[in-house]
Amino acid sequence: MSTHRYAAKGAFKGRTVLITGGGGAIGRAASLAFADAGANVVVNDLPGKTGEGPAERTVKEVKSRGGSAIAVPGSSAEGEKLVDAAIKEFGRIDVIVALAGTHAATLFENHTMDDFNRVLGVNTLGMISPVLAAWPHFQKQKYGRIVITTSDTIFGTTRLTSYLFSRGANFVGARGLAIEGAEHGILVNSIAP
Repeated sequence: MSTHRYAAKGAFKGRTVLITGGGGAIGRAASLAFADAGANVVVNDLPGKTGEGPAERTVKEVKSRGGSAIAVPGSSAEGEKLVDAAIKEFGRIDVIVALAGTHAATLFENHTMDDFNRVLGVNTLGMISPVLAAWPHFQKQKYGRIVITTSDTIFGTTRLTSYLFSRGANFVGARGLAIEGAEHGILVNSIAP
């Protein structure tokens, strides 16, 4: 992990950040960066097959550095569960970083509807669900920050058609959410790692 500070120490003090895909490479780094900036971090990722999973491992690392975090293993599409856990533990939800993702690496003609349902379920519905659950809280507190994962592959590549559809939907959806959220103090950005 880089020693570079991504946000000033204390910049997110008192804020609660939910990170889906928080046990993956980018999610782990985001969890650590937000915790280092003072945030309470809610780490979501799929549960481990036997015991401790990636979310729990990330939380252990956050806590070993003096940060505040909880693990909420499960699907990123369980938005109500994730937001409820954040509010129960920390009393609020302020930021959602939607990093959960998957793909089906095959040519379009070999894709099945199950591939599309799985990929769109994680990448798009898994982003929409926690955002939809948090939206009323963001509106009420006149503050919310949302970071949505897209991808530069939306401009075209092969063997990832279902992924392209999911990340393209996220890109366009982020723009719509940004317009709707602006009057409520909700800022929305997309990233394309």
